[in-house]
Amino acid sequence: MPRPKRKLTPQDYRIIEEAAALGATQERIAFILVMAPATFKRRLADDERARLALNAGRARLEGEQVGNLRKLAKGDTRAALALLAWLDPKKWGSKDERKTEARVQVEIVIPPALSAEEYRKVIDLSPKDTPPQRKALADGGGDDAG
Repeated sequence: MPRPKRKLTPQDYRIIEEAAALGATQERIAFILVMAPATFKRRLADDERARLALNAGRARLEGEQVGNLRKLAKGDTRAALALLAWLDPKKWGSKDERKTEARVQVEIVIPPALSAEEYRKVIDLSPKDTPPQRKALADGGGDDAG
């Protein structure tokens, strides 16, 4: 039996509008509402009040952006265009959508196994400086009893 459909509350509609006014994506708004993004998209399709809240928030954001741009445009058109592209890259045609991707390639080289003689040189088990047990191990012998 499917779960009952969650109804959005008046507080949810306020959250949708405020989050949209801050520039939150639909996925982020769904996260804020503790809802799967697909469920939120269905709510937008079914619930006119949710759609209106989202559109009202987006309109507020756009109004604020335009107001800021007017202030900037009085001094520097390039700065205004750069701000527009940064604020909303999809809408204003910027190719850089503020997504970054880092890739690291790691190569691990394992040297071939050392011979017994090469290994002795590396760890420097000279018989004069080692206790009798280590000397026996270095010579390839040793007591299994320990």
